[in-house]
Amino acid sequence: MVEMIAEVSSNHMGKLDRALMLIEAAAVAGADTVKFQYFHAETLWREDDPRYHTTLPLSMPPAWIPRLQQQCSDQGVSFLCTPFSEEAVLCLQDHGVTRYKVASGDITYFPMLQRIAQTGQPVILSTGFASYLEISRALDILDPRGERNKDITLLHCTGGYPTKPEDMALRRILSLGEEFWCPVGLSSHWREWYLDLIGVAYGVVCIEKHFDLDGAGIEAGHSLFPMEFRSLVEAVKKAHDAVGDRWINEGAMSQDDLYARANYRRDESDWLRPVMKENQE
Repeated sequence: MVEMIAEVSSNHMGKLDRALMLIEAAAVAGADTVKFQYFHAETLWREDDPRYHTTLPLSMPPAWIPRLQQQCSDQGVSFLCTPFSEEAVLCLQDHGVTRYKVASGDITYFPMLQRIAQTGQPVILSTGFASYLEISRALDILDPRGERNKDITLLHCTGGYPTKPEDMALRRILSLGEEFWCPVGLSSHWREWYLDLIGVAYGVVCIEKHFDLDGAGIEAGHSLFPMEFRSLVEAVKKAHDAVGDRWINEGAMSQDDLYARANYRRDESDWLRPVMKENQE
């Protein structure tokens, strides 16, 4: 199945109670995993950058981490977090985090990638606005033995928030898998959630979608609300079943296919259809 990741990002607005509510709502909406971002303004921006002051109130205190992990456990979903510094990796490691997400903007942040590699834990690597050379260099750090196994997942995404449908470049999902021999997922920043189903047809292993409660989150403009996320989850399940993983041959046909074959395939002796056969094994 396709793992459904609800990306809370900064939609908690710096309030722990809201973060806990987001986890519960995401679980009810069908998420498998809820993801947060662990950053501090001083490790992202220079103090004269306006984004520094925007980021300050949204930074997640380290004391939140065990509370969020426990809430995820209580709600039956996995906890996932994106570190934005070497120190953040160490903090997450100290709290027993077992999988890391690397944001697209940090694919060239080699010291942090090296720190993540040292944990030996699985990694989801976003590839938005990255060249294949940059992706390859990041993989060389995260996977120095070149195993390209299931422990590293590439995540196709784009840099637009929200992304315009004409900029999605979804065929890159296929080329990423062919080029790097890694599982590929999709991180989508568009509210037209039905377009994520194309990713299912292309074989994505996970879909990450920004998630908000009520439109009050700072990233609500490219986030889904609970009912929308639920609709996406249900559609993805149906699409996954529809794509299937079996080849249509005599040994793998469905019962409906076998029934139709027995009752509607023309007989070569007279080109008429056969007498109805109700029971066909």
